[in-house]
Amino acid sequence: MVKDTMSYYERLNLAPNASEAEIKQAYFTLIREYSNETHPKEFQLLTEAFKTLKDNNKRREYDEQGSNNSNDSKRLEDAWRSLKQGDFNKAISITNQILKESPGNREALQCKAYAFLHKGDGIEANIISEKLLRETPNNIDCLILGVDVKESIKEHKEAINLVRKLIELTGDIDWCLKESRLLNEIGRSEQALQSLRTNALRFESIEKAMMYKEILLLAFNLGDPEAKAEAVEKLKTVPEGSVERLQVAYWMIALYEENNLRKNHPLYINIYEIVSYLNQDQEQDIEKWLEENDVENNNYQKKSNSSHSNENKRAGATEEAFFIKKETVKMLLISFGIFILFSIFGLGWLGFIAGAVYFFVGNGKQVLKYAAIAAGVIIFFQWLMYFP
Repeated sequence: MVKDTMSYYERLNLAPNASEAEIKQAYFTLIREYSNETHPKEFQLLTEAFKTLKDNNKRREYDEQGSNNSNDSKRLEDAWRSLKQGDFNKAISITNQILKESPGNREALQCKAYAFLHKGDGIEANIISEKLLRETPNNIDCLILGVDVKESIKEHKEAINLVRKLIELTGDIDWCLKESRLLNEIGRSEQALQSLRTNALRFESIEKAMMYKEILLLAFNLGDPEAKAEAVEKLKTVPEGSVERLQVAYWMIALYEENNLRKNHPLYINIYEIVSYLNQDQEQDIEKWLEENDVENNNYQKKSNSSHSNENKRAGATEEAFFIKKETVKMLLISFGIFILFSIFGLGWLGFIAGAVYFFVGNGKQVLKYAAIAAGVIIFFQWLMYFP
């Protein structure tokens, strides 16, 4: 009995790998039994199957898409559901049943590859993935599968090549970011930065800002001041409209928090500058963040200023100590001069007293200092009067 729910192979009682000669023989044998005159519906179903399977291109397309009957669709749904639930063996079993009937069913092959991949069998998943890529090299789903598989088995260079093809075919920003991250993982950080800067030219506004957020972080890690300065400027000017400016501002705050940056960190200073510039509408939460971080930044500055102040005080104290020593020597010499002056006139004892008063009492007290000098002068003139 021929039914419309059967696959083309089932209608002709053939295996999916049947040869062209076997297809013809099966068809002409069956239409004798189900002729157009006696069984028009069955004849139409057999002819439909034959016309598709005898043409290599149509057969390949049919095999890739799989049979369109509801039973296959249901089984594929069961396979994907089993995969999501973590029952990988069941997913593989279901897809094997489908592939037995339609060996080129692309969706079944993809599901089977993912089941092997999540099961930990990257080698088997890679065999299926490479088969799909050979047959449909520009199919997006097959390329995505290939990236996942290559990355899992640590074939990063091959994964990067597939990602670049996805960039060409889709222009999706996620693949541009994926390329730079893969390059970074294999130690090609400078190439990753160049890739980001080149791919950033593909985008406008918010997507361009996403690229420059990555450029800022990578440029800082690489110590590339030119790329970092460019990223800061672009992040301030690229977003269009208040919504996009706020979105980028929140990205910057998240970048600061994710990397747990200190307030005196150079990248923090760049982030604070960008957020402050973008918050033109003075959004409340961002204003609060700016205020809190500005206070902490000022505290850092105060500590820095305090440190400089302490250094200045120490330097001033050193200079003052030098000045005091200099003054002490000067006063000592003057005191000694007073003693010599009195000694010339035979009043050495009086000169010693006058010099001592000047040095010890007059130090820092100008009145006593000058009084001691005056006393010495008076005594000197008295001596001249009594001893002509």
